[in-house]
Amino acid sequence: MRTLSNNRALDKLAELVEDKENELDHMNLQREALVENYVKGQKLALTLWVNYRKRQLHQGLIHWFDTVRTIKNAESLDRLRKNMN
Repeated sequence: MRTLSNNRALDKLAELVEDKENELDHMNLQREALVENYVKGQKLALTLWVNYRKRQLHQGLIHWFDTVRTIKNAESLDRLRKNMN
């Protein structure tokens, strides 16, 4: 009788260990997915920042070119006015 109860207790413990191992495997999979998603998010944020910086640089150059063009046009108009006088 004692052997039978010990076997039952061992079976219950074996089932408990198996359940805990399954839970641990599941948690490891979740951790891996979380880390993978975190890395993807960091890459996305970095790409977004790089694109923002490129856009700002491009807009700054366009503004600078417009300013240079306006100054050149003003200088040309001044030269034309001087030649007309």
